[in-house]
Amino acid sequence: KKMAVIAKVFVSSPQLLKIDETINTCVKYTQNSKMHKNYIFKYNLNYQLAWNLYLMKIVGIWPEERKWNRPSSYVVFLPFLTMLCFLWGPQTINLPLIAHDLNLVVENLSLGNMTVTIALTKAIIFWMKGECETLKSLLRCIAKDWATVETKAGRERMVNTARISRKITISSAILCNFVIVAYMLLRLFSLKHSDNKLFFRGYFPYDVNISPNYELTMIGQGIAMTCSTIFYST
Repeated sequence: KKMAVIAKVFVSSPQLLKIDETINTCVKYTQNSKMHKNYIFKYNLNYQLAWNLYLMKIVGIWPEERKWNRPSSYVVFLPFLTMLCFLWGPQTINLPLIAHDLNLVVENLSLGNMTVTIALTKAIIFWMKGECETLKSLLRCIAKDWATVETKAGRERMVNTARISRKITISSAILCNFVIVAYMLLRLFSLKHSDNKLFFRGYFPYDVNISPNYELTMIGQGIAMTCSTIFYST
């Protein structure tokens, strides 16, 4: 009984209670500190990659595992086929037909054909190489660089660099989309004074002068331009 009373008094002593409270406080602080660091790390990493991540997910080329039963693995086919059927294919087929006119050839190559070719190439490479270790290792290296920074000055330096890169990327995308919108508006206003009634001159295996073929072709070319801008600017 004496030993039990002594043990009870010893355990319930104010000094030990204070020590326990201090230990619990330190543990909670450490856990909260780790959670806070993880939150900051994820926030900064998402801040750095968010713009390209969203755009590349929209067109289906974000590096991830491709599976036949995963719908996201086939998203890329919609913009790819749109660019192929409404821009690249008709313009490429039309090249031999306008080979005698240098102005039309230059118009064909400069306005859409070369740009869409680059966009299609990027779409194929990113979609096919999305599962390879090259792109994934690059993303892992970026995440590792952010995770290994311990000092506040180093983290601020990386955040500032990421902020500059993000602004450049967003500005480039906005500029590309502005050019596309401006071109579409100018084409719509100048259709009355041009022999070409489409956004881009091309050869189509159907009559584009009748409705609704004309409207659908214009919509298809508009969507294809937007998709090619996303592929080209990411």
